[in-house]
Amino acid sequence: FTCSTDPAAYGENGSYSYVETNTANLNDNIDLTASEDVTVTCYLQPLVPTKTAAGTWDRTVDWDLTKTVDDDSHTGYAGDTFDSIWSVVATKTDSGPMNYVVSGTISIYNPAAIAQTFTVSDVLNDAAATVATVSCPSYTVAPLDTVNCTYNASPADATATLNTVTVAALGNPAQTDDDPIEWTENLTGYDEGTLSDARFDYSALISGTTTQTFPETFTCSTDPAAYGENGSYSYVETNTAN
Repeated sequence: FTCSTDPAAYGENGSYSYVETNTANLNDNIDLTASEDVTVTCYLQPLVPTKTAAGTWDRTVDWDLTKTVDDDSHTGYAGDTFDSIWSVVATKTDSGPMNYVVSGTISIYNPAAIAQTFTVSDVLNDAAATVATVSCPSYTVAPLDTVNCTYNASPADATATLNTVTVAALGNPAQTDDDPIEWTENLTGYDEGTLSDARFDYSALISGTTTQTFPETFTCSTDPAAYGENGSYSYVETNTAN
């Protein structure tokens, strides 16, 4: 007796059975018969899916640094003083989370002694029930073999916490597996930096847009020799922030 190699023979529950009856006869004068049954029950082992799930999103941070001074020019006489205010502005631009992706692998093992052809679907548990795009090298898995598939889903946000795969094949109910989604961020740029101005011995760790001012007083020299032969001199003070 042989179990069928046709998956369709196993119905929807993965099994079927049949009875074979054999009857023997002793000639007409004695007129005896004897019968016996053989019951054959066959099972088709279902496919076994296992999966992984990893969620990522992108975020980009850019910084801009500007330095200004008010006033940027002074003119006066010996001994005069002048006040200026240096300003440095570090501006942070944050894209915020974007480009959400859930990806992973789906392994489909066939424990049966016959090849099985399957379909596969993958869905997230977010409000939109986002459906993943699945790619498999083959949709038939040989006996005692495994087909490894990959998938990608692009949800609108990171609210999905679970990813479920469903594998359907003739001869059995659909089989499922799920995996919790662990989200990680792909950050381009830096969330914080050290803003410094060596002229004023200033240094501070910042994580957002920051404005810092530094007042400074300039004085015309009281030394006549500083004025050379023409009665004047000028100089430039440069202040650099990092």
